[in-house]
Amino acid sequence: MGVGDFRVVGNTTNLDGNLDIGGDITVSGGTLNVNQSITSNQLITSGGTLNINAEVNSDILTQTSGTTNINVIEDFTDVAISGGTFNSKEETTITDLDWTGGIISGRGKLTITD
Repeated sequence: MGVGDFRVVGNTTNLDGNLDIGGDITVSGGTLNVNQSITSNQLITSGGTLNINAEVNSDILTQTSGTTNINVIEDFTDVAISGGTFNSKEETTITDLDWTGGIISGRGKLTITD
């Protein structure tokens, strides 16, 4: 069972256990480090920093500002980037990318299958 929506608005938060959030995970300030497997409906970066260091079972990622760092092999079905910086440091696959602004960078392989 999920716990609903999870929001980080400041400071540093470490998710160190296998969690089923159920709703959306939103980072609007501070830093969120995902260090063990999580499941959520959607990941949203609207400020601050999201560091994905472990498997994320979420098909949707939305970024309007801030920074998202993908540090593990990851697959997303639907990604929308309109601002901020999206770093793919490992192999990342995106089925449907809607990129209207921001920076896409990194040293990893980014595959877009749309």
